[in-house]
Amino acid sequence: MSSPVAMGPSSSRARVVVTMKLPQLQNLCKRDPLGYKDDYEGQLVRFNSELSILHLNPSVSSSRFVVLLQFICAVVSSAYKKDSPEVSASVMR
Repeated sequence: MSSPVAMGPSSSRARVVVTMKLPQLQNLCKRDPLGYKDDYEGQLVRFNSELSILHLNPSVSSSRFVVLLQFICAVVSSAYKKDSPEVSASVMR
């Protein structure tokens, strides 16, 4: 029997844990933008991937995309304002 720690990133449990930690990461990004820039950029890559999937198949609902959109918008508006035009343009296309 494998432990939850040994699970790979492709498991659904790992995705849920990451999603559940986004509010914590959002708080950390607001408190220390430079210290958590890499983590924010990783979530931005995930967001752009989810957005690309949504463009390919708009009829598919994705709760992950909604959660990432909320995270990105909240963090960009407070900690990474220089990224705001790029994120806005991505969402609006």
